[in-house]
Amino acid sequence: MLYHGESGWTVSTQFADLVFVPNELKESLRRYGLVFEHLLVDLGRTEMEQIRGTMELRLVLGLLKGVSQGREEEWFEKIFKPVIRILEQPDGLGFMRELFEYLMQSSATVDFSTFREMIARIPDERTKADVMTLAEKIFAEGRDEGWQKGRNEGWQKGRDEGWQKARQIAILDVLEARFGTVGEEVRARVASLTADVQLSQALRAASVSISISDFLATLK
Repeated sequence: MLYHGESGWTVSTQFADLVFVPNELKESLRRYGLVFEHLLVDLGRTEMEQIRGTMELRLVLGLLKGVSQGREEEWFEKIFKPVIRILEQPDGLGFMRELFEYLMQSSATVDFSTFREMIARIPDERTKADVMTLAEKIFAEGRDEGWQKGRNEGWQKGRDEGWQKARQIAILDVLEARFGTVGEEVRARVASLTADVQLSQALRAASVSISISDFLATLK
């Protein structure tokens, strides 16, 4: 929950503030609440190499941080290259495609030439070729769909969709890190979330729910 104080906006670390309780019930339920603090990680102040979690989660959170702070190349060096072995997984290329699409649609500094220069620094030749082929295909599709025409309506839509996809991936990664592989029903429910408030609530629920069923019950 956000609070505005003398030093600006702050986020509560009280567990009770993560649970929605109607105002008319707060006082009567206060003595039954759990009172303790939870760990709060400020991604904006966390160095990229200090981001923890699964490879997928580190890639997503690191990319969000990199794009928001104009540090895309640092993300590539500190996060992408160390975990590039994810490409060896069955769905590795599909996951990378989603990351690259978000990067290319959202970054104000990365175009194909700068991205190609980053890829050239990948030491393994086979991996380098796979990543380059994927990047070339995405850029070709982007040109066909008008992704690189400027900050028009289509560009904004592409950015919004990329942001939604990245947050959906982050929600699933948090769930799998806590409960193991999630089923198709859960993936479909998460994929149906598009509004910012829905995605924010779902990410918070994924972090605090006691089970997959509990998480699904929170979705609206």
